[in-house]
Amino acid sequence: MRAVLTSVGTIGDVQPIFALAVALATAGHHPVVALSPNYRARAQQLGLPFKAIGPPMDEGVVRAGNIRFGSLATVAEQTHFFLETVAQCAQAMYHDLTACCQGADVLISVPHQFVGRMVYDALGIPFVTVSLSYFGELGAADLMAASAPVINGCRERAGLTALPDPLSRDGVSSQLALYAVSKRILKASASWPKHRHVCGFFFLDEDWTPDPSLARFIESGDPPIVVSFSSMMHVDPASIGAALVAAGKQVGRRMVIVGGWSGLDSQDMATVNTFHLKGFVPHHWLFSRACCIVHHGGAGTTAAALRAGAPSVVVPHFLDQPIWAELARGLGCAGAIIPFAQLTSDNLATGIDTTLSSIRINATAKSVANYIEQENGASVACALIEEFVLCQHQQQQLNA
Repeated sequence: MRAVLTSVGTIGDVQPIFALAVALATAGHHPVVALSPNYRARAQQLGLPFKAIGPPMDEGVVRAGNIRFGSLATVAEQTHFFLETVAQCAQAMYHDLTACCQGADVLISVPHQFVGRMVYDALGIPFVTVSLSYFGELGAADLMAASAPVINGCRERAGLTALPDPLSRDGVSSQLALYAVSKRILKASASWPKHRHVCGFFFLDEDWTPDPSLARFIESGDPPIVVSFSSMMHVDPASIGAALVAAGKQVGRRMVIVGGWSGLDSQDMATVNTFHLKGFVPHHWLFSRACCIVHHGGAGTTAAALRAGAPSVVVPHFLDQPIWAELARGLGCAGAIIPFAQLTSDNLATGIDTTLSSIRINATAKSVANYIEQENGASVACALIEEFVLCQHQQQQLNA
């Protein structure tokens, strides 16, 4: 089976696609990942065939976008800005993805990569969507009003008909819709059609050896607090870094700060109790060694934090991050939510103290982690895709 997998956005948007592609390859299939050019090296590391579509999603683009996101008050406004950015390169992505799908057995896309639905409509290729959350399908009128004109403008320029809700309800496949979300969070509704399946989170586990200095730091004392804001960008990363270090000192805990795309840095990080990590480290390796995880509430990072079994303090920045933060707290795995605009060393120290001192939160985090570890979402999805494509082939033979 030749499968084309596509997404758009930062690493949190593409990591589950890589995980599914690896699962497909392990099962003997031939996946091709079609992503922004700057993910080529990552695909090569994983031994996956790669097709570049659209412009680079580099740090400069993300920094400008993050700063703009921070000035927008509502999720609808933030979504509109994101889609307008994607729309500028939609025609090129549509052309490249259409070419990549020639001869493919199936196209697998996240719903917010709306070009995937466009290619399906143009080619009639078997179509699978992988939703990283289900929030966008809740049908908010303001979200539909913000997204439909932008996406439909791209569709009409490609000669395709407009859709009432192309980002949410119409963006989800009517053939096979997979949800890369734990069943502990999302339970399939009895009213759902049979083609919708909750699989569990998609995780990409790799053999990875830490830098000796990081290994020594981790092993030299009690489990540290780990801070990761991933691809979030900040106007003044030095002041954020200083606040993080100050919070660590207030609670008397060691801390690992992942610089990420923000470039979190500060002279205050030159302390024996803080390890400033500038390079890449897999979430699973690092989070599993933490006593508490401070993160931004992105879908992928939240999933990794829940799997690690350590409690969280969530600092949501924008888009769906506040929802993931509330979900983590609702599960009993997060002790504090601090909106980014309210992040100070005092607030963070209080949140960490409250979280670490709660026997209930720590026990619940471990219980949820045990459940999530058993789900193996990417393998479940792989089996469903195999069955779907086989049925499609059989139907084509009957119609021939």
